[in-house]
Amino acid sequence: MALFVEKLNQIHYFLNPGLDNLLGEVRELRRLVARLLSVDEVRLHFLTFDYWLEDNPPLTSEERPTLDVDIWRKEFGSMLDQFLVKGCKELHITGGSRIRTIYTYPRETMKPVIPPTDVEQLRSKLASSFQLLKAREAKLASRTFFGALRRKFTSVFSNAVPAKTPLQATIPLEESAKPPPPVTGVPQPISSDPGVKSSLHKFYVHCEMLLQPPFLEWTLSTLQLNGECITTLSFKGIDIPWETWSDFFAALTFPSLSEFEITSRRFKRPQGPDFSCIESFLVRHPSITVLHLDGLLTLSTFPPAQESILPNVVKLTAHPAYISWLLSPPNSLPSLGSITISSEYSLRPYFDYAHFNDALVSIARNAGQVELGIQFRSEKGMDAWLQDHVDIGCEVSAVSQLTKIKNLAIYSSWCGDFSKRTLKILPEFLALFPSLEHVGFMEQPRGNEEVMLAGGFVKAITLRCPHIKSVLINRQWSFQGLRE
Repeated sequence: MALFVEKLNQIHYFLNPGLDNLLGEVRELRRLVARLLSVDEVRLHFLTFDYWLEDNPPLTSEERPTLDVDIWRKEFGSMLDQFLVKGCKELHITGGSRIRTIYTYPRETMKPVIPPTDVEQLRSKLASSFQLLKAREAKLASRTFFGALRRKFTSVFSNAVPAKTPLQATIPLEESAKPPPPVTGVPQPISSDPGVKSSLHKFYVHCEMLLQPPFLEWTLSTLQLNGECITTLSFKGIDIPWETWSDFFAALTFPSLSEFEITSRRFKRPQGPDFSCIESFLVRHPSITVLHLDGLLTLSTFPPAQESILPNVVKLTAHPAYISWLLSPPNSLPSLGSITISSEYSLRPYFDYAHFNDALVSIARNAGQVELGIQFRSEKGMDAWLQDHVDIGCEVSAVSQLTKIKNLAIYSSWCGDFSKRTLKILPEFLALFPSLEHVGFMEQPRGNEEVMLAGGFVKAITLRCPHIKSVLINRQWSFQGLRE
């Protein structure tokens, strides 16, 4: 209906339920982008498709939807290639966590599940594949213009196999996972082809599928090719084996990386890469200015952080243990302007808010004058933690040490309506801050917003905290500039 369109800056697309719809829409998107002169931003969402798989379980094995992994690899991969060919600068892919459950593998490509004894051998192969990638990049200068132009339009999943040696990389598999097809003979992803100009600046990998076979190779080679120009890298809601994370982070470096985020799924136990993996990645990326770490594995005791580990970080959001670690050296994080302590969406075991105390002490000691955020994502234990600080008073509470904090933001979870007790304690808690002037209650659900704006809550703050000049509730000012 819009064949005349040649220029689209952005494409936002929610893939619809049903396998026929899924494959048809992927093909249509590829054809659409192929006609465009360029596209800057693409956002793909599998959320609706995931809900369809979850809410409509088959009654029998015959009714179970199945997706041929070779067909899916070809169709979805060639669409991603087309985005890169057209100069996509910002790519978001969200959802798709359940697609792997309906993969089927042709009999001739099936392999037995990889035993644990072969894990080290497979990780060695992955490291070798990256050495091969680097060697190919070194040959870029010797490539001719016309040869590069021809290779630019060769897709990873096209029927024609490129003449050069294919990338071969494998990862350890979960015991419950279905066996992936063998990687030998897989066509080389166009994203690793030197003929494709690097243009991807922001990559949001909020899709487990991209870090699992058969697309792990595509993701790795895409990041490798675009490593010099990538400024934003985000991993959210990714549930994969820690070995994959370790190999992934050990193999890649992004000299221009400015924003980095890695958060695990809500209502899941901490997961993702282990601490040593995160530490190594941060040490190699001093260019980071915005950092968000949430839902990750923590240690009972953290080793001392390197001095000036992140000299350029301006905004930090993390579990309190990571905040305490990063702020452990004196004069650490010299550029820091905003810091948010975040709890987690944990059901069992419940989040221990005592961790907040150590983070507050570290902030008071080494953070200087910053904008402070406190994010309550777990309701269990929240009131008790607030009440403990009110009971011990300003002479003992760690909050009273925050003498340089003038701006405070309190965040809630989307389902976390404050109880009457919480609303009663909060004004008393705010009174413990010796220099607080501006407070905001952000990301509050409608129930919290309505109660807070009713009048009694804000009035209690004005009475208990005469030094506060403004209160912001979501985007509405309750009072502002009354205490100049």
